Amino acid sequence: MCGILGASVNSFSLSKDEFLKSKKLMNHRGPDATGFYQSKTKRVMLGHNRLSILDLSKAGNQPMQSDDKRYIITFNGEIYNFQKLRKELIKKGYNFRTKTDTEVILIGYQYWKEKILFKLNGMFAFCIYDSLKNSFFIARDHIGIKPLYYYFSNRDFFFSSELKGILNFKNINKEISYNSVLDYLSFGYIPAPNTVYKKVKKLKPGHFIIYENNKLIKRKYWDVNLKNETSFSYDETLEKVNSLIKNSIKSQLISDVPIGSLLSGGIDSSAVTYFGNKINKNLITCSIGFDDKKYSEINYSRSIANLIGSDHYESIMSFENSFENIDDIINIYDEPFADSSAIPTLEVSRIARKKMTVSLSGDGGDEIFNGYKRYLNFDKRKKYPFITLFNFLPHLKNFFLNKKGERLFRFLSASNNLERYMTYIDYFSPFEKRQMINKDYFNNYDDYYFLKKYWNNDIELNKQIRYIDFKTYLPDDILTKVDRASMYHSLESRPPLLDYKLVEFCFSLPSDFHIKNHDFKSILKDILIQKLPEKIINRSKKGFSLPWKVWKNKFLKDSKELLFDGKLINSNILNEKYLKKNIYNLSGDKLWSLIILEKWFNN
Repeated sequence: MCGILGASVNSFSLSKDEFLKSKKLMNHRGPDATGFYQSKTKRVMLGHNRLSILDLSKAGNQPMQSDDKRYIITFNGEIYNFQKLRKELIKKGYNFRTKTDTEVILIGYQYWKEKILFKLNGMFAFCIYDSLKNSFFIARDHIGIKPLYYYFSNRDFFFSSELKGILNFKNINKEISYNSVLDYLSFGYIPAPNTVYKKVKKLKPGHFIIYENNKLIKRKYWDVNLKNETSFSYDETLEKVNSLIKNSIKSQLISDVPIGSLLSGGIDSSAVTYFGNKINKNLITCSIGFDDKKYSEINYSRSIANLIGSDHYESIMSFENSFENIDDIINIYDEPFADSSAIPTLEVSRIARKKMTVSLSGDGGDEIFNGYKRYLNFDKRKKYPFITLFNFLPHLKNFFLNKKGERLFRFLSASNNLERYMTYIDYFSPFEKRQMINKDYFNNYDDYYFLKKYWNNDIELNKQIRYIDFKTYLPDDILTKVDRASMYHSLESRPPLLDYKLVEFCFSLPSDFHIKNHDFKSILKDILIQKLPEKIINRSKKGFSLPWKVWKNKFLKDSKELLFDGKLINSNILNEKYLKKNIYNLSGDKLWSLIILEKWFNN
């Protein structure tokens, strides 16, 4: 796991020192070695910060050049099937100098060119520079586990693992995209391909870029085929999924450094840890909890650690120590990012890094195994008999509806399923945003444009809403949160449940398999029966988030300097009168999202 950086400049002069300063900003992603390449023209530079995982020798350092010096690669990630591909390439006559997956990509590209993407199974973001053609081939993994940002303007091209790597260069256009700010207030993150800056973009998962002759070509190489349906029986499905999970975990346990698992106490991380320990008896486990036992899951984590007999480490978070480093959140994520579970994720990554360099996680289990409550509740709400009453009496909602009821009202009043789905996931509703933000910012803005890209009314509803989470919330929130938090502490995080072959199979299954007997995660639960304690399998889902119900008032009391007595933003974006009236009625997540936005603007 590493940090990568690249530049191709034509409209101005870029010095080596300036490039290295930008690369240094991402030293946390790779503290073990640093590398630099510059073309003969001085116009192209590639950089790499290495976190050594495989082949710890200097031979594995990057940027790495092909034998003929034509191709140069800078690579962030892990390729889990690299040994198989290595053997295949050796049979075709290629020789290898290292035991790294990096060299497999480099040589594989020489043979297969862009079709190598159909060969790779892993998490990755990489660039291969062809010094003969002066062209770049840049790709991001199927699911979006590893990040890739890029900038293209006025014959200049940059790419980086993190926004800060690009923003540090001179002559970069840093004009803010206020449409992205509006998106942030809806989702709590800025959805790909956009960033908070108009000219800087995210490469979307399952896509690649070819940059040549001052032209940028973007193409998609992978997506889930929602119309693909398996003919497996339920029992055959259990056997197949069980095999896919075990094979994925086994492939991801390959490491030349200490490896462990992050235990949240939920069924996904417990499953990964249980199967991982069957393969690697030396698996280390780490967990996080809260000092308020009502909101802590630490006892569940301990029960799994005791079950497998792992070397277990944990940390208990209090209100006092959770908000000590709010400024770090701004610097780590580079743009507004409102998921407050980044705080415990940072803490568990910190304690884990003391004992391991690689960690397994249960990320992705909810999207592929039907784990969110909204997946079951969506149809139930549609069947409420009083929907007609709410449609005809909308003016009564403020009199008798609480916060949850307001979302219910919006759901029942929505004109289509996409709008209904939005009521489950948004921070601020379209109505709220227009009350708190200057209306001038809404010119040509569509609150639903992002979701419309992935919505297809021809797809069965349960599969559709799981897919839209898989394409949006998972890569842009969950995986972004984990990558930045773990890599801030130089910890590599691997999510075995997001092997793309497992993902494809789970999306090909009938929805009835996922919600058998109207229960969550039926397939995974049935696989784990008689393996894990019943209290782990059938307990209610809590999520890896802060206990806002008990912390919100404390946070408000201790944050007066941030609230400016009701005025949050100095940028003239937010309506001061509206906020002053409503600030103390906001939920903890909404309040946190505004605090983050305020601090980002003033950073």
